Amino acid sequence: GVCICTMQYLEENISMYMYSAVYNDVTYKTIASALSAPFMMGSMIAVPLMCKKLGLEKVIRISLLIGGAICAALFGMHMVMDVPPLLHGVILGVGSGMAMVSIQMQWGLVGEAIDYNEYITGKRTEGSIYGTFNLSRRIGQTIGQGFALYGLAWIGYEGTAEVQSAGTIFGLKVLCVLIPAVFILGSWAAFKFVWNITPEVRAEMAARKAAQKAAAEKKAEPGEYPVLVYNPFPYEVEQDVECEFMLADQNWKEELTNMTVWQDGRQIPGQIEKERSNLPLDWRKRVVFRANLKPMQMNRFDCRPNVLERKPVPACREENGCYVFENDRLRVQISLSTGLM
Repeated sequence: GVCICTMQYLEENISMYMYSAVYNDVTYKTIASALSAPFMMGSMIAVPLMCKKLGLEKVIRISLLIGGAICAALFGMHMVMDVPPLLHGVILGVGSGMAMVSIQMQWGLVGEAIDYNEYITGKRTEGSIYGTFNLSRRIGQTIGQGFALYGLAWIGYEGTAEVQSAGTIFGLKVLCVLIPAVFILGSWAAFKFVWNITPEVRAEMAARKAAQKAAAEKKAEPGEYPVLVYNPFPYEVEQDVECEFMLADQNWKEELTNMTVWQDGRQIPGQIEKERSNLPLDWRKRVVFRANLKPMQMNRFDCRPNVLERKPVPACREENGCYVFENDRLRVQISLSTGLM
């Protein structure tokens, strides 16, 4: 946070001097910003999609590395050639925009840091972590603005001079391009070597939170199998839920344990399906039910066994050279000669 905010405010404060002293026309800054705008808008659409596929942490690391590399390459271009002002502005805008991905996504990281702190210490301290985060932003802002002020004096910038010296021009390029690249890569290094919320830790945190939510549920009745489904969205979701579990005891008889599904004392549509095992006994169950999930909470469903004397035999009859399966909603015919339906 300190590194990326330092880069942001340093670049904001120095870029005007860069266009004024190096290119002698500050309007290039406005034009370059307009040319970079489509990239920034596109990144706002693309970044959330990339986060879903690659993960927030990985997207930030990649963006910071690319942004730092672009700014460093731009400084190298300034060392070997006269970079046109619009090209300078567009390249710097793209590099800075890649680095700004971490600022766009920072609030998600703060929430994850709060969860991680609770995972480590057992205490949830949102206020302290949000306060520390905002303090780091203010520190970065102060360093960036102070660096710009003292940097101008350090490179010998003269506000009243019509033309700046070659050393001052070089110093402006360092302040506007190279030093932001260093801070961007510093932020990347922090995410690479300091940030320690790995996918394994994240999965363990999620499992612990789910266990904490489940601990508040009432004890299951004898023979009941509770199924807990979490809805993270701020609205109700209706969908089919599939789950598998083992019965408490193996059943070697010819019986079949059917399952009915209940929610809040009300039976809901559900059925058993072929489980993902081929054991020749009544033990593992695969249950599918239509669930109405309340928003932002754990939803409980109780699977209750109903033992049948034997597995029901599908009602099948032969008609016109076909096997016919029929109920009040569906009729299926399978040819005895071709096997086609």
